[in-house]
Amino acid sequence: MLTVHFDAAGISDPVKATGQLLKLMGDWLRCYNTAITAVWVREAGSVKGEHVHILLSIPPPILRSFTRMQRGWFRKIGAAWKLGVYKSRP
Repeated sequence: MLTVHFDAAGISDPVKATGQLLKLMGDWLRCYNTAITAVWVREAGSVKGEHVHILLSIPPPILRSFTRMQRGWFRKIGAAWKLGVYKSRP
């Protein structure tokens, strides 16, 4: 499960950023002969602003590697890496 807070990340186009992030994750998973399986919902609220929750399936043997890759993917979509921007949990 991933949550990305677009306003806190400084991302002005959440739709584009979500698409880019899903593509980066899917491309990486294909290197391990695994297709991306994900469900996501984008929300907007007065307190949290725009954010996305992504629920995806990662095979346990590659979970650590996947976690290490996330910071680089956020940089590629233009997201600032700071407290309150991102939350990930298995």
